[in-house]
Amino acid sequence: MDRHSNSDDLKYVHDVLGTLLEAAIRDQRLTGSAIQSMNRVSSNLAEQGRQLPESVVAAVTRDLKPAIDAAAETLTKRVKDANVHASEAAEAFRHATKSATFFVFIPALLTTAATMVLWYGVTEHAVSRLGSEKASLQATVDELSSRGGRLDVRTCQLENGKVETCIRVGSQEYGSGYHIPVWKK
Repeated sequence: MDRHSNSDDLKYVHDVLGTLLEAAIRDQRLTGSAIQSMNRVSSNLAEQGRQLPESVVAAVTRDLKPAIDAAAETLTKRVKDANVHASEAAEAFRHATKSATFFVFIPALLTTAATMVLWYGVTEHAVSRLGSEKASLQATVDELSSRGGRLDVRTCQLENGKVETCIRVGSQEYGSGYHIPVWKK
């Protein structure tokens, strides 16, 4: 049986602790070295970061200036062309307005005048015809009145029992005469 003594255990613990201490010291040196390397890289990056905007601005200005100038020139040309086209369109509109006056408004005015003359002629003819008819009817009424005839419009009962509108013609107001039914179409 192997038996370890306390001194062997203590020696073993010291050896393990010594090994751990050496590893910790080595790791501390490596960590310090890594931190210094990271600080150098960080400083270099910071310096490049400070210089980058200036170099980017210079590169962008150098590269974009021709493109901006070309775009401005193209835009200016397009605006000038648009102004020329707008002037041409305005002139064409003025010409169309003059043409519209001659080709649209004058024919419309003449058509309206002709329509009004025709309407007046037809209306005048109809009024004249109605005036003649009224005069003829008035002459008939005057003739009947001069001969003592009177018209009385009422309802009357026919032989079949129906009640119809009738005209009674007689020489006296309630005297004898003819009952003539009014036919409806």
